[in-house]
Amino acid sequence: MEYVTLKLEPVTPFVQLHIDQDWPLRPSEVKGLWRWWGRALVAGVLFERGLLHGAGGRDVVKTPTWEEADCISQIVGLDMGLGYAGRWEAQASCFRIRFEQVKFAPPREVSHSLAVTFQLLRQLARDDYHYYRDYSPRYIDGGYATLVIEEHIPCSLDNKAVEAALGALALALRLSCFGWGGRRGLGCFSVRAYGRYSSLFTEEPRALIKRVVAAADAVVSRAVSRCRGLRGREPSKCELPPTPALSTERRYDVCIKDSIALTPYMLISVKGVRPEDLHNLFTQSAQTASHARDAAVQTLKSLIVSTAAKRPSPMILSANATSKTAYLSVFTSADWPRELERREWPRRVSVTETDILTATSLALREFIDYVKKLGGTVKVWSPQGSSNISTQVDDAL
Repeated sequence: MEYVTLKLEPVTPFVQLHIDQDWPLRPSEVKGLWRWWGRALVAGVLFERGLLHGAGGRDVVKTPTWEEADCISQIVGLDMGLGYAGRWEAQASCFRIRFEQVKFAPPREVSHSLAVTFQLLRQLARDDYHYYRDYSPRYIDGGYATLVIEEHIPCSLDNKAVEAALGALALALRLSCFGWGGRRGLGCFSVRAYGRYSSLFTEEPRALIKRVVAAADAVVSRAVSRCRGLRGREPSKCELPPTPALSTERRYDVCIKDSIALTPYMLISVKGVRPEDLHNLFTQSAQTASHARDAAVQTLKSLIVSTAAKRPSPMILSANATSKTAYLSVFTSADWPRELERREWPRRVSVTETDILTATSLALREFIDYVKKLGGTVKVWSPQGSSNISTQVDDAL
């Protein structure tokens, strides 16, 4: 049974250090991003229900407990059908990704002009970029691929479960990108969808998020009783989820002074700014002014904006050619190192949940300020009301 057929066309250069001529975009890469958004979706529902709190560790502020992590994996793998390899049971994915046509343009070497346009590519091309200097990055910027999402094994998934699962894929394709620099607006694809569930892949992101969260909530309601060891309690007002969570109901503006109205997940849409200019904000820290009040916040803000080796950045940039809109997804969670190393004194600084909130707020404020200086328009959205939060953003700036 076929669920949906998708035609993907590159919007920004799709960059890889090794590009397979036959499979430039691998099914495993699509499935990995699909599962990541599925986990964020389920984590968001559990967090809003007071069932996801995490625990502090020696090297991390907070991570999910074993019981919480296994609950997320079970719901994503068994109840949404994306595959589960558990301790006592296992199930293959109910869905298969089949590439029907792969007609991308031939890969090309990164030119000097392209490296100047996208600064991350300039870093990759540098001779002193030691780890990668034996490799030559290549990119694809034309052609298309057609892939089919179809049944892999018979599963008893109802319509809500299928909608939640395919909705996670729709979020992945709409709000994130692939390849090297995929969190920074490289490797974005436009999507055309055909078939029974095609509406998920054509919906405007805000409506899509509401629809998919509602479907995931229904799935969790049926499945959560199977989870063992969860601590059910109301989260404190300033508690962060221990993992990226697509949760929009909790507000953190009361937790830190002069804050943008943060929620665990925020969606920012940008118009009127070129994708390369947005990309370069995240690779050239000199473009942002430092408003940090202490070493921990300053260091964290730098890591949030840049691509940090210690942890993937919580800010995910994507571009959309059809609407000429870029989207920034911001996940505020507590899975950060408990201590950070700095070049300046003090060499090591501790990190708290308040530091994470403050640093994220500052980084987001600088992003919005940067967009406005380039003449672009910004809308910050939450189901609680985009106009209210946008007003607070304007006031904060």
